Amino acid sequence: MFGKIAIIQFFLMLAMAGAGVAYFHYTEGVINGLHEDNAKLQVAVSTQQATIEAQQKAAKAQAEQTVVLQQTIDDAEAQRRELADKLRNKDIAAMARANSVELEQRINRATAQAFSEITKLTTPQDRPTPAVATNTNTNTTAASAPSNPAVTTPIPTTSNTLKPSNYQPPPKPPASSKGVTP
Repeated sequence: MFGKIAIIQFFLMLAMAGAGVAYFHYTEGVINGLHEDNAKLQVAVSTQQATIEAQQKAAKAQAEQTVVLQQTIDDAEAQRRELADKLRNKDIAAMARANSVELEQRINRATAQAFSEITKLTTPQDRPTPAVATNTNTNTTAASAPSNPAVTTPIPTTSNTLKPSNYQPPPKPPASSKGVTP
């Protein structure tokens, strides 16, 4: 009888040891899973912190750019007001009556300069700026104004010799665009 109890106790101890080993492996797996989850959460938190810092930097840069833009707008508005005051104080009709040839020359030079600046601003950087030929003929209708060959007006060049071999014309807007005239 003592031997039967010892064998039963031995099997119970073996079952308890097996259950303990199984429980150990189970808890070890749970702990490993929790460590992996913790690592994933730490990566997510660090990514979110980096994103927050980047957004804060971007917001700060945008605020600085907004201040610069506002200052530029204020400067442009001041220049506009100054030009409007100058135009209000000038009598262009009286200037034209006094010296029409000089006024025409000044207008033609300013027009050529404006055209050149617009061409420079609107030409893509990968394309050469087209050359602008000047016309030295004046087409004045006033009989009393002398002919002045120094007056220049822009003439767009159509010669293919000035264009490089890889020149591509700018794209045309779609025909179905609303509010755009061809």
